[in-house]
Amino acid sequence: VDVYVWDTGIRTSHTEFGGRAVPELETFEGEQKKCHGQGCAVDDHGHGTFCAAVVGGHSFGVAPKATLHAVKVHSGEKGTAKAIHLAFDWLLSQDLPVASTIFSMSLSLDGKGDSGMISVFLDTELRGVTVVVAAGNHATSSSTWNFAPMKVAATDSNDKPFSENARDFDMYAPGVNIKSAWVDGDSNSATATLTGTSAAAP
Repeated sequence: VDVYVWDTGIRTSHTEFGGRAVPELETFEGEQKKCHGQGCAVDDHGHGTFCAAVVGGHSFGVAPKATLHAVKVHSGEKGTAKAIHLAFDWLLSQDLPVASTIFSMSLSLDGKGDSGMISVFLDTELRGVTVVVAAGNHATSSSTWNFAPMKVAATDSNDKPFSENARDFDMYAPGVNIKSAWVDGDSNSATATLTGTSAAAP
């Protein structure tokens, strides 16, 4: 399984990944940059590394044999609709093995209600790529992610789900006090414990 983690990048050298995490693409600066080796799609924040390890970390992950591809669409602040569109454009132009490809997107996005995202999600779904997004933590009346085919809310220890819109999600997963990999200085073994739909969606 190939999981493309759209986030702040991935600390690919983290011990959780065992060489299965690779830099793939950067769009957070408003242009497409295909990665060629290390030094690209680097996570200076921690959120992307956290989410990647929830997906495929050897001790924290639900799919510990997955190949993890770092798609850096933001650097710690909210992502932009342009960065998301650029990443979709580039990735969908590649010859991806769609039956075993997942786009995992645990991120906030500026430009809520972006109508262009409807066709992007539809096109991706028609191609057979699975797209999973975090349903969000803060109540809003309109969200671009409402158009996503698979929105994940978080649940607490009492199995009570929570999300940006309490009625608008497709599934839920544990999202309270989730421990995973993190970025802390030069450490390749740092961890953090977070709560939210970002911890549930991967």
